[in-house]
Amino acid sequence: MNKLKVLFVVEKFANMEMLSIPILSAIAKKAGHEVKLLDYSSRTDQKINDLISWAPDLAAYSICSDQAKEFLKMNLILKEKMNFVSFFGGPHPTFEPKFIESEGVDIICRGEGDEAFTEILKNLHKDSLYDVKNCSFKTKENKIIENDSANLVADLDEFPFPDRDIIYSQAHHLKNNTVKAFTAARGCPYKCSYCFNHAYNEMFKGKGRIVRTKSVDYIIKEIKIVRDKYPLNFVKFHDDIFGVQRDWLQEFAVKYPSEINLPFICYVNPNMVNEKYAHYLSKAGCSAAIIAIECGNERIRNEILDRNVSNDQIMYASKTLKKHGIKIYALNMVGLPTETVEDMISTIKLNKQAKTDFSDAFVFQPYPGTGLTEYCQKNGFLSEDFDDYSSNMNDSPLNFSKEFKDKVYIIHKLFLLAIRYPVLLSLIPIISKMIKLKYTMKSTKNLLKLINRFSWGFFIRNIYTNKFPLKVLLHGLRTVLFSKDRL
Repeated sequence: MNKLKVLFVVEKFANMEMLSIPILSAIAKKAGHEVKLLDYSSRTDQKINDLISWAPDLAAYSICSDQAKEFLKMNLILKEKMNFVSFFGGPHPTFEPKFIESEGVDIICRGEGDEAFTEILKNLHKDSLYDVKNCSFKTKENKIIENDSANLVADLDEFPFPDRDIIYSQAHHLKNNTVKAFTAARGCPYKCSYCFNHAYNEMFKGKGRIVRTKSVDYIIKEIKIVRDKYPLNFVKFHDDIFGVQRDWLQEFAVKYPSEINLPFICYVNPNMVNEKYAHYLSKAGCSAAIIAIECGNERIRNEILDRNVSNDQIMYASKTLKKHGIKIYALNMVGLPTETVEDMISTIKLNKQAKTDFSDAFVFQPYPGTGLTEYCQKNGFLSEDFDDYSSNMNDSPLNFSKEFKDKVYIIHKLFLLAIRYPVLLSLIPIISKMIKLKYTMKSTKNLLKLINRFSWGFFIRNIYTNKFPLKVLLHGLRTVLFSKDRL
């Protein structure tokens, strides 16, 4: 086997942990390859100069749609100075297959990358490279080869534990953060139209079980390894939905508190919540559940978002979880197609009625491959050639009037405070007039942005009550207040 030099590239280290790169790095290291990580956000020229003599064989990127343009630029800059094969995975290449046609892109992976990446490393520089499933290739002759989807990985325990060192060696705020992320399962059985999972499930239909869970012993061992090596006093599970398999949850509720005994937060669908489910979550040590309310208007939530969740179910889930000592972290969207100002206000009211402990809100952004993006294009909310996948902390990209977009912006920025102080909603007409005026528009929008970010940082403490090192707190504060997308 030829020993390869594998470069992973990130745009920046945010406050959220990256889970894909550590998994692929562990796979590469297990196969005997050498790995390095390039953080592109600071002292980039010096870092690139250091890499030129190292001469990577492969550069790997994991990207979301709002990062695609920036990563293409980075890749082209790196390719001007070094000769390597570029490999792109993540949500954007998965649901935008034409991405392979972009300049400088050699390989894209559509779907799970673990086994595909293993095969890429085995076959790099060989003719058999072009046979790897889940991948599309651009040959030296500029020919595009698109391969079939592979079967979904059946046994998640077969992979090595993620190589967190590759991230933590450079991102000290993540290393020292006492909250760390894990995944106990892959896949989601629901079909929400704004989420990629429904399209993903259709793409891999007949290719294996959609929801697959690591064994309880495996995930506990993974957490123990991290806890023994790094600061850890709060666990965040990034599973799309936690505890789908009830027998697994029942076993987890016995072993996790006896062997780990750390509070954790996880994603929960209101439709799953009953007394038994809440009991096992609580018994395991669940401190907070993240549930998607999304919209207060049931028509929009169920007919357009395909949530199939009633207001009564949301209220029952919140009440039941809270009865078992579990806090509610609610997710919401504003600026949805067909939504009115009254609908957005009803979302705020529903959060208040559900007595959420923290409520996050996002301005809806359409992403490739989702049913809601297709709905927007068919119904005139988006142009057919739309590709401006910007941050969900910014203005609405839909074809709304300027006046309505301003109101979406205002309600989004006041969302958290308005749950606690509904009188703020009466200020919407006044603030709208200030945003219209040339001399007060910029200052008003900046003030609203600061209000949103301060309130987010203040109220998130209701969820993460654990202690953070001072440097981690200061880094988080700086990111929340001054970064482009608050992450």
